[in-house]
Amino acid sequence: MPSAKEIIDSFDRNMEDFNAWKQGGTKKLSIACAPQIASSFLPQLLNRFVS
Repeated sequence: MPSAKEIIDSFDRNMEDFNAWKQGGTKKLSIACAPQIASSFLPQLLNRFVS
């Protein structure tokens, strides 16, 4: 099981990648999540960050 530090480090790296994508630094964004989250919560979350 990952430690809290590993989870936080992973989150920080992923947020850096997301910010690079948002600023046009990359063309592709991959997000892994449960299907329930992908269909309900994820669209709202992405709209909030992209807008």
